[in-house]
Amino acid sequence: MEVFFMDSYLADSFIFLTGYVLPFLFVLTVIVFFHELGHFLVARWFGVKVLKFSIGFGPEIFGWDDKHNTRWRISLIPLGGYVSFAGENNASDFTGKDVSNQGEVLDNHGFFYLKPLYARICIVLAGPLSNFIFSLFIFTFIFLFVGERVSIPRVDVVFENSPAAEAGFLKDDILLSVDGKDLTGFHQFQKLVELGAGNRMEIKVERQDKIVTLFVTPQWKKMQNVLGDKGFAFMIGIQSNIKKGEFRFISYQPHSAFFRSVEEFWFITRNFIATLGSIGGGAHSLNQLGGPLKIAQISGQVAEFGFLPLINFVALLSISIGLFNLLPIPPLDGGHLLFYGFEGLFGRSISNVFQSFAIGFALILLSCFMIVITWNDFQNIFSPLL
Repeated sequence: MEVFFMDSYLADSFIFLTGYVLPFLFVLTVIVFFHELGHFLVARWFGVKVLKFSIGFGPEIFGWDDKHNTRWRISLIPLGGYVSFAGENNASDFTGKDVSNQGEVLDNHGFFYLKPLYARICIVLAGPLSNFIFSLFIFTFIFLFVGERVSIPRVDVVFENSPAAEAGFLKDDILLSVDGKDLTGFHQFQKLVELGAGNRMEIKVERQDKIVTLFVTPQWKKMQNVLGDKGFAFMIGIQSNIKKGEFRFISYQPHSAFFRSVEEFWFITRNFIATLGSIGGGAHSLNQLGGPLKIAQISGQVAEFGFLPLINFVALLSISIGLFNLLPIPPLDGGHLLFYGFEGLFGRSISNVFQSFAIGFALILLSCFMIVITWNDFQNIFSPLL
């Protein structure tokens, strides 16, 4: 029994490692690397001395120095990363001092805070922008070389007492357009309904070789996606039976693949902003948000479908992380941009004391936020198993 129990435990541990931990670390490491690479390359472009480029936090596992004396590190805790600049935290050393005689010497050493305001803004923006460019590259690559598999937008079920039933939708209607926008698949229709945010929509359908125009107002309903995640979304009350195999492939030329990628990027961005707005307005609960454990779970689930879906998930998450970093909260990139905006507007930087206080206070709030969403993850993922 002991041998059997140990074999079972080792097998479960191996499945957990390969099914969840490794996909999660792959996803996070790739996203963090490109984010920090953006900061790194633009900093080098402006002559800032880069001291460290670290994947992970904590003690260094191994590393090396490049010809510019930048220390490249792989650190023990693989939950993020950072780039460290010379003079990054020493703005107070120069405040109120005459650096006209020593400025050239310090600048030759690449001090971050001696760089012009526009250079510092570019360096900070480069991280999130790298996430966006990386995601657009992935989407464009997939659309160009793989294409897009879409389900024919045929109505299979119209739920009773739903907005769709009241609007006159019928089984076997083929959805053609939403508010004048032609549809390529049912998944696109779901996105347009969600982005409609509950506004009245004009939908054209093909019914027995005739074009019928219907008007419907989506409702905010509880839902569950293909991965089993529960939440809320705008819906009209129809369903397409993808099990019937009504699919078609769309191939793209290079320019159309790029524009389709931009469309996907814009959808994710609008959805991110709408979610933040609904949380602020009370329509979304913090209980619906997920943290590292949730990302690990989804990474493992997506990885089961293959490498291509996992790369697609990397692109989606890269956009979300880039947008999150642009929030005007210290010490996120958006918080630094907020300080630089003040400096550009009033011609002087915010005092170092106030910056330290703001960053410390924001770190406390972010830590509390991470505790809440991690607790949400634990309850949503592990509670059903207990």
